[in-house]
Amino acid sequence: MCVYSNVLRIFQFPQRVFNAIFLTWMNGWITHSRFQSYSRCRICSLSFTDDSLRHFSVCHIQQGLAEYFFDLPHGGSSKKFLCLENELPEVIKKRAIHLYILKKTYDYCRHNCTRFNHEVLVYNYRANLISFFCKYPRLRSNEVRTSVTDDTWICLC
Repeated sequence: MCVYSNVLRIFQFPQRVFNAIFLTWMNGWITHSRFQSYSRCRICSLSFTDDSLRHFSVCHIQQGLAEYFFDLPHGGSSKKFLCLENELPEVIKKRAIHLYILKKTYDYCRHNCTRFNHEVLVYNYRANLISFFCKYPRLRSNEVRTSVTDDTWICLC
């Protein structure tokens, strides 16, 4: 854990990114499973999925967003989703920012969308990403994509 905190400190993330990571570690997202009720995943809406962080770590839409916008490999473990896997510092940086943007997007859609819609999710994720890099341009790397094309929908499906 000490090595991980040193890696995050190197990038001098804003406190909001640390808060999102910590809330994720503590199961602090407002999900149905956290309050002992059942609902489909609000991100992918597939049958037999759960609105829980356990599912989010393997959710194909979440993984598609990470792959498309941050060039992170599709598929992964809970440790990767939680930014706890032993990876290169640049990869941990991308995962940490992705986790923050995903949390912010999830919260926005939870409050403002009657039903999660992939199009709204992707455009809100993108808007949050652009806003984040406008505030913190030093954290942007060349591999980060901020444009959305028709190929985005293919990537996420």
